[in-house]
Amino acid sequence: MTEQPAVGLYRRQKGTTMKGYPVKTVTAMRGMQLELHKYPNFSATGSIRGMKKLYYGENACLIRCNGFVYNVPYNVYSEA
Repeated sequence: MTEQPAVGLYRRQKGTTMKGYPVKTVTAMRGMQLELHKYPNFSATGSIRGMKKLYYGENACLIRCNGFVYNVPYNVYSEA
């Protein structure tokens, strides 16, 4: 008889996607310092998984700030 895995054993951590980099969250002040307004964005109520799948690619670096999710280059993502 094989054992069944415990429920929730494979649950993802909050704020991550299935593949690629996890979505980072920054304050509004830090978002201004990083100049996030320069980068493409979508509403935080939108589907992160869907936007990665259809537009940005699985390895997109996303930052959540002030109700929006921004697609930024890796150097900006690593500073956040």
